[in-house]
Amino acid sequence: MTTGALRLTWASEADAAGTGRLKVVLHSAISGRELQTIVDRAGTGADTVFLADEPRVSYLEIQSDHLTWTVTLDELVPGGPQSPSPGPR
Repeated sequence: MTTGALRLTWASEADAAGTGRLKVVLHSAISGRELQTIVDRAGTGADTVFLADEPRVSYLEIQSDHLTWTVTLDELVPGGPQSPSPGPR
């Protein structure tokens, strides 16, 4: 990541017994150490999480059990399509 400004959108649907669990953790790609636990949720759910970290090479570890899930990670890039537009001049 180059800016450190991230948005993670996730959704999970538990199995018929409703016993599923989703855990999403951000790790340093250099040392492998855990930087942040972003999601740790039992059962069905969905949310958008905004987070910040130092710009660095990193990866997500996704652990799931007895559920169907989707995860999308976006980075705010200044001047990019997701950047807030400047106010009137």
